[in-house]
Amino acid sequence: LSINILICSYISIFFFLLMIRRPPRSTLSSSSAASDVYKRQDDCIDTHPDYLKILARYEHSLLLIESLRKQLSTTNKVDSNLEVELEGVREELSNANSKIAVLTEELEELRKSELLVDQVIHTSNRVRDAHMIKTLQASMAAAKDKH
Repeated sequence: LSINILICSYISIFFFLLMIRRPPRSTLSSSSAASDVYKRQDDCIDTHPDYLKILARYEHSLLLIESLRKQLSTTNKVDSNLEVELEGVREELSNANSKIAVLTEELEELRKSELLVDQVIHTSNRVRDAHMIKTLQASMAAAKDKH
């Protein structure tokens, strides 16, 4: 923002200095009063003690404007590169989120499978225990019959 304000300021100075110019010579006759005024203005400008300072400031302002334009151009290029990189990061993040969603679903399926395995093991243990009980009962009944 401050670069834009600075550029606008220098451009304003540039156009202000462009406005300080000699008016067009409508009369070229050397006896014309207007011609004499124009000649005196030229003499005053060229011999004015601050003329060279003003001219140097003007040239310095032009150099600053050009420098600021280059900096702004470089800044815009950097901004463009950062936007491209940011878009790549967003895409990678989106892909990572998709993978996380898939892995979450797979984990949920594994948990369900684990519950099923636990139920099968529990049922198997109950069947085994029931079979052992029947075997023990049969053994006890056989032992009673022998006595």
